[in-house]
Amino acid sequence: MSSIDIENVATAHPAVAMAACIGARHPKWDERPIIIVVKRPNTEVTREELLAFYKDKVAKWQIPDDVIFMESIPIGATGKIQKNRLREMLKDYVLPSLVQAQTGGGAEEPQQQQQQQQTKPAVEGSALPQQQQ
Repeated sequence: MSSIDIENVATAHPAVAMAACIGARHPKWDERPIIIVVKRPNTEVTREELLAFYKDKVAKWQIPDDVIFMESIPIGATGKIQKNRLREMLKDYVLPSLVQAQTGGGAEEPQQQQQQQQTKPAVEGSALPQQQQ
């Protein structure tokens, strides 16, 4: 399955305006897909709802490992999503399942990490992860 297919499933959800799929480092599989999502105005969707939306549409192993919500996704002059910029913005991203395994923590720790990685608007309408100190 290509990243475009994963993006198309996400954008089929009524609350999703735009989506981009990139790989996140994984110790066993090298990379696992994550989906970066921009919500439509005045709509709500949670990580769990969006991942559940994939269940009858793709094989279980093709479901993204995480959902990251951003205000915007970087777009080039030709209208293409700039995945290289997304990869750079999320280069230090760690999958919630790996954080949980490393810390031995419960289900709350991945949510806390995701909150720390919430995005803020940046120059040119793109979104960047907040710097962790």
